[in-house]
Amino acid sequence: MPKVDIVLKGRVHSVPQRQAKALVRHGIASYADAPKRQTYKTRALTAEETETASLRREYEAIAGKKPFMGWGADMLKEKIQEYARRDMKAEDTAEPAEFEAETEDAAREQN
Repeated sequence: MPKVDIVLKGRVHSVPQRQAKALVRHGIASYADAPKRQTYKTRALTAEETETASLRREYEAIAGKKPFMGWGADMLKEKIQEYARRDMKAEDTAEPAEFEAETEDAAREQN
């Protein structure tokens, strides 16, 4: 059987072709003459993308869930304002309920 060079744990080994094929298939080794993986350069984010990313983090903190990936910066701003309005309404309605509970407790104590 023909022998093939493979790289296993950083060392080059000559093994039978059948064994080399199995090792490479399972990701344990790679062929010695295999081309190196290409590296890609990442581009810098634009100002709009960084703004959208920060709005996504803010939305997640406020809403408790991740935003829809199709939403742009404008939609995220609207949703954040909507949650802020909901919080304001919830705070306004919470005070009278607490006041009523306190007055009921005071009335029970008097009786």
